[in-house]
Amino acid sequence: MPRHKNREGIRQLVAATRHKRLLVLCGIFLALGLVSTAYAQRVRREYPVAPIRVLEHGGEVGVEYNYWGENQRRDNGSPSRFRNHTFQEYFLYRAKGYIYHPRFLDYRAKVKMGFAQQRIRRSSGGDTDRFSDDSFLSEYDLFVTLLKEHPVSFTLFATRKESPIFGLFTDRYMVQSETYGGGIHWANDYVPMNLNYTRSKFKEWGVDSRSETTMDTVEYNASNRVGDWMRSELRYRYQDYTQDFRASNGITNIDRETDFKSHDVSFTNTIFLNESKRSNLTSIGRYFHQRGSQDLDTYSWQERLQLQHTDNLRSYYLASFHRNEFANNKVDTYRAEAGIDHQLYRSLESHLDVHWRRTDFDPIVEDVYGVTGRLDYRKQTGWGFLSAGYAHTLDRVERTGQTGTRFIIDEPMNIFLGVTTYLSNPDVIPTSIVVTNPAGTTTFTEGFDYVVIKTGNRTGLRVLAGGLIADGDPVLVDYSFTFDSDFDYLTSDQNFHIRHDFQKIIKGLAVYYHWRDVTNYNVPSDRNLNLLEYTDQMAGFEYRWRDLTWTEEYQKYRSTYTDYDQFRSRLEGSHRLRPDLRFTWNAGLTLTDYDDNIPNSGGNRDRFYYGGLGLDGRIKSNGYWSLEGRAQHESGRTDRTIYGAVARLGWHWRKVRLEAGARYEEYDIYDSNRDRTHVYVQIARIF
Repeated sequence: MPRHKNREGIRQLVAATRHKRLLVLCGIFLALGLVSTAYAQRVRREYPVAPIRVLEHGGEVGVEYNYWGENQRRDNGSPSRFRNHTFQEYFLYRAKGYIYHPRFLDYRAKVKMGFAQQRIRRSSGGDTDRFSDDSFLSEYDLFVTLLKEHPVSFTLFATRKESPIFGLFTDRYMVQSETYGGGIHWANDYVPMNLNYTRSKFKEWGVDSRSETTMDTVEYNASNRVGDWMRSELRYRYQDYTQDFRASNGITNIDRETDFKSHDVSFTNTIFLNESKRSNLTSIGRYFHQRGSQDLDTYSWQERLQLQHTDNLRSYYLASFHRNEFANNKVDTYRAEAGIDHQLYRSLESHLDVHWRRTDFDPIVEDVYGVTGRLDYRKQTGWGFLSAGYAHTLDRVERTGQTGTRFIIDEPMNIFLGVTTYLSNPDVIPTSIVVTNPAGTTTFTEGFDYVVIKTGNRTGLRVLAGGLIADGDPVLVDYSFTFDSDFDYLTSDQNFHIRHDFQKIIKGLAVYYHWRDVTNYNVPSDRNLNLLEYTDQMAGFEYRWRDLTWTEEYQKYRSTYTDYDQFRSRLEGSHRLRPDLRFTWNAGLTLTDYDDNIPNSGGNRDRFYYGGLGLDGRIKSNGYWSLEGRAQHESGRTDRTIYGAVARLGWHWRKVRLEAGARYEEYDIYDSNRDRTHVYVQIARIF
């Protein structure tokens, strides 16, 4: 249409209506239409808009077979046999994309479905138990982000996994875990905040046991920044935890319920005193409240002032208060410390501090005050690199009151099968011991998962085969112990180390020595055994040449608990025979001579030898294979022999993947012998 006719039509429309409001409305709608059209065209050019857009997707369908077998034989008992056949068919799909617009809804998803047929057979003393389980397996992992780049965004997540136990044979045969929740995130310039809710469920089914755990968690945190001179952060965490564990194996009947609700609030504030932010005042406060199977309240506050005087000199001042309240006990800890740190050139660092700590667990009061000095030296020499250090702490300890009991919370340790690991304090009350996993979500059972060993005034833990704790697992231990009071003494803690790494002449050689001595003075003779006192010396060298590493160490340990001399030797390395073929090996020994004679401990010597060989390679560009054999033998206080072999094979051809493997292990521990066999085959097609 010609422009003059278009303009004439507009004039006629205005003259006909003679209403200014209608003209204004028409102009507004016309402007909005032009703006929206232009914005839509720009969005189409920059972001392809689609109702549902999948950016990445793929998956696989396959079958998997696992066989586990174990034979157990005892010197004074009938043999036992365990068999576990599991066949699994599954379908797996993964996807990642967005709906309407990546800034509106962004998602990633994983879904797995399948069936598992499991056949378990146990034979012992002429009796045979058979157990069958056919299960529908479902697994998913969903994560959604709403308004990803908006100041207020949302996240939603849900995960679920149900699968049979494929690890070493235990009472459990099926595990189910489920987690879901969401969060709100406010990206404010002044006070950004996050609020998250999570519900977790964990179930285990066993032939003789069943466990169910539910945990609700609410977390909130907010932070604030005032210019460049102050930062603050507030954190809150609420947790509702319940666990129901039942087990019955003809010998032990357990019916245990654990539940608690906890509130955890902490606040951190830092004030920067200069532009470089190297001088600051930090305040930290925390309150923890727990009620349920175990009541606990914790209050703590700490102030730390750090001042940077020059580039090489800084000082700090610290004061704190901590209170634990549980059952009918209350423990208050006060602490104060002041120190300076100085660096001379690049090679010498020095530290000096004075400290004081009071622990009040009514009616017992313990004061520890003293001084610590430390020097660390690093220097490039003509032959290589030298590092050395010396630290000395001198404390006076005063205890007043009566003989009392003290409670320890969450002492970390690793416990093993056939080896006793001792708690750090003597005179432990065995009935007070509570063992949990590192997350604190599972409480283990004495006599079912672990056993308590008492040796003199020391108490240790040992793993029981077939329980929920694997050999060498980390755990947390709560316990109470008794101690004497109404006396004071001095304690000296010295620590020295030196190491030289050669970079010339004998390149690859490192020689080192470490010495530590803890000595107590003015301790009454009848109470000396309740205080740890030891001297630990260790010297050794490490030599690296091409793909070979050789290590030799000698340690001499003397304490009020135990004395021993130990020699350790290790040799390990690898060699590439061809570009697609590699040979590896390792061997070593540990010889320990004890100076104390503990009854029924297996003597005063312990000899440990181990070794292994490995071979791995590639099959063209699509496959791999590996062979590995290992053996170890220990005699003396611990009597065990373990050897085994592992073989693996994998092949990718177009969209088909094949993986297979086999493992055999033989265990001879004390008066029992076990051999384990594992075979698996998996075939999958990737799409």
